[in-house]
Amino acid sequence: MKKLISLALLLLSAISLQAQQYKPMNQPYVDQRWYNFGFLVGMHTQDLSFTHAPAINGDADAIYVEQPGFSPGFSVGLLTNLRMSDHFSFRISPTIHFGSKNVEFIDRLTSVVVETQDIRSTYLMVPFNVKYAGRRLNNMRPYLVTGLSLGFDLTRKKDQELLLKPMNTFLEFGAGFEFYFQYFKLIPEFKFCLGLSNVLEKNRPDLTNSDYERYTRGLDKIEARMLVFTLYFE
Repeated sequence: MKKLISLALLLLSAISLQAQQYKPMNQPYVDQRWYNFGFLVGMHTQDLSFTHAPAINGDADAIYVEQPGFSPGFSVGLLTNLRMSDHFSFRISPTIHFGSKNVEFIDRLTSVVVETQDIRSTYLMVPFNVKYAGRRLNNMRPYLVTGLSLGFDLTRKKDQELLLKPMNTFLEFGAGFEFYFQYFKLIPEFKFCLGLSNVLEKNRPDLTNSDYERYTRGLDKIEARMLVFTLYFE
């Protein structure tokens, strides 16, 4: 196995050297600029992690909350990339994520879904990321990215079963590739966003239906997560 891996690495190195020898490099000095601008489009999925509260009464103990599936959402935003060194850069990319999360409330005794809720969220997120880029291989360059993002839910709807807090902080980490074309860079990226705060709104003066109170009582904490695939044009 080690011999096969070594042989594969040698072949990849030979192919890379040959590609660099015969193919012209697009925008050979673009990475020497102190800053670059661009825009982004992408898709994402929004996820919720539920921590159930200890049983206070029969209601709280009988209801179980889960998100059975994921719905794709749409993302669009702007990009500013500031060069720090040959390999490190600082990136700010304010983005709007349009998406939703379908939640089911299940009776633990009968396993019957007693209620459903479609939680629609439009997140305005402002990520502050540090990017580490590897060595450029002809017209391709891999990179890793990590940082924090501030998130604001612009479209939360009250007087429903669950209410999420409008603000959250996310830890982000991901990876991608920069592809150099004649007039721009195309950058596909996968990124995970892990919410650091409890977004469950426990204080519910907005409720007009008292039956909904048991759904909030049955939970101790909700954490938000996202998986984002983005295409940057820089």
